[in-house]
Amino acid sequence: MLLFNVFFTRSRQIASLDPDLMSPPGQFLILLWGASYYAAGTDPSPPGHIWLVFTVEKAYYVYKWVAWNSSHNALKSIKGAASSKDKLDVLAPLFHAVYGSADLVLGLMFFSLWRQAH
Repeated sequence: MLLFNVFFTRSRQIASLDPDLMSPPGQFLILLWGASYYAAGTDPSPPGHIWLVFTVEKAYYVYKWVAWNSSHNALKSIKGAASSKDKLDVLAPLFHAVYGSADLVLGLMFFSLWRQAH
């Protein structure tokens, strides 16, 4: 998140493409989720259900990503931003084009960890 919003200096650009999900506070909450993943991953025996909670959270983000990409032409947005004088303008549409794929992989990993715990 911090790479795409350039340490929150471009958080409004990320938010402009999906203001409900990716507002600046929403972007901050993504960092808190990341901290919780780290905490659970470094705990020698995290409760098994935490992985299911993380799986559901990731499923929600994947759903929102698919919905956003179904109603937006991400490639067109990326190409348009790439022609801007400010080359960092490409980060917001690029983020929206790809974030769900990472969430899908992480969600599958969390689901696998939950299954292993049960």
